Amino acid sequence: MRKMTMAVGLGLLFGSLGMVLPVAWAAEEEIRIGAVWGLTGPQAGVSQEGRRGMEMAQDLLNKKGVLGRKIRVIFEDDKADPAVAVSAAEKLITQDKVVAFVGGVGSTICNAMLGAFEKYTPKPLGTLTGCGATTIEQRFGKERGYFFVHPWEYYYQTTMRDFLLSVTPRPQTVFIAHEDRLYGTSHSKMAEEYFKEAGFKVVARESFKSGAPDLTPLLTRAKAMNPDVFYWIAYGADAVLVTKQGKELNFNPRMYASTVQLGTQEYRDAVGKGNAETFVGITVWEPIAAFPASKEWPEVFPSTRDWVRDYTTRFKREPHYYSIMSYVALVATAKGIEAAGSLERDRVLGAMEKINTMTPMGPLKFSPSKFAVNHAFKQMMIFQWQKGEKVLVFPRDVASGMLMHPFPAWTQR
Repeated sequence: MRKMTMAVGLGLLFGSLGMVLPVAWAAEEEIRIGAVWGLTGPQAGVSQEGRRGMEMAQDLLNKKGVLGRKIRVIFEDDKADPAVAVSAAEKLITQDKVVAFVGGVGSTICNAMLGAFEKYTPKPLGTLTGCGATTIEQRFGKERGYFFVHPWEYYYQTTMRDFLLSVTPRPQTVFIAHEDRLYGTSHSKMAEEYFKEAGFKVVARESFKSGAPDLTPLLTRAKAMNPDVFYWIAYGADAVLVTKQGKELNFNPRMYASTVQLGTQEYRDAVGKGNAETFVGITVWEPIAAFPASKEWPEVFPSTRDWVRDYTTRFKREPHYYSIMSYVALVATAKGIEAAGSLERDRVLGAMEKINTMTPMGPLKFSPSKFAVNHAFKQMMIFQWQKGEKVLVFPRDVASGMLMHPFPAWTQR
C-alpha cells in the first residue's frame, strides 16, 4: 500500500511538471501493447492478418495473465501513411503509456516510426514484424531493444535468385517493377544486383506508385520487352491490379513472380482462382509447415498443425504468415515480460534475448544478422498458386509440390 501511495504521489508530481512518465508506470491493472498497422489502404490485407494473429495471442495469454495482469493490445491504423504512423506511435507512447510495440507492416512505415523513436530516452521496446529493408537494419539494428522477426530483404532476393536458377528451362531475362517508396526501391536494387551477378539479364527496373489505379503503361512497356520473368515488388492492391491488367493486355511472360503480398486469401479471392493460377510469390511460412510444440511453453506455442486448426476454427480462414508472425511476436514479448518479472525495459529485453524455443512458425531465437543485434526467422520459401491453393515449390527440402512452368497464356485458360 505504501508503494502504491508513493507511485501515485510521484505520478502527480511528474504530471504537474508536464513530464511523460516512463512506461513502467503504466496502469497497474493491464499491460498495454501498441500495435500500428495499415488496417485500411493498400496494406490492409496483411495488416488484418497481423491483427488477427495478435488478437488470438492476446486472448490466449489472458487466460492465465502475465505478472497477474491482462495484456491489452491497442491497435492504431496508419493507413499506409508514414506521417499517420508516427502520430499514432507518439499517441501510444505519450497517452496510452504502452510498454512495447509489437507488429506492423511496411519498411517505409517502420523506418519513419523508428526514426521518431530516436527522441525518446529510453527508446520504446519493439518486437517488429514489418521491417525488412536493409536500410532499417543498418540504421537501427544495433539498438538492443528492437527485436526484428521479419527476414531482411537480402533473404528475399537471394531466395528468388536461387529459385530462378533452379527453374528448367532457366529464365534469361527479367523485368523488375517496384513501388516507389523504401520497401520497393531497396528490394528492387538488391534484386537487380543479385540477378545480374547470377547471369540473368535485367531488361528494365521501373518504379510505380503503390495504390495507383492504372498500371497499363508500365505493363505495356514490359510486354514489349517480352521478358521471361515479370517480377514486381509492391503491396496487395498492386498485385490484384497487375493480375487483372496483365490479363486485359494479354501479357504472357513465362513467369509472373512477386513477393509476400501475393499470398493472401484476399488476393486470390479478388482475382479468382483461375487468374491466380501459377503466379509465384515469396513467403516466410505456410500452414503446411510441420513444426512440433514448444517444450517450454506448449500452451502458447503448440505444434503448427494444432495452431493452424485453432486459428482456422476461430477465424474461418487460412492463416497468412503475418498472422503467425504477429502471434509469435506478441507471445515472445509477453514471455520476456514474464521472465523479467517486471515491465522495466532493460530487464525485459535481457529476458527476450534468452528466448530459445520452438514455435508454430519454427525455432525462435534472437541472434545477430549482418547489422542487427536481435533478429529471428531467416529462411524464406517460394510458393505457387495451383488450383486455388498455395504449394511450396522451393527450396526442395521443404517443397510440397512441383513447379508448374511456364505460365499458361491467358487465352488458353
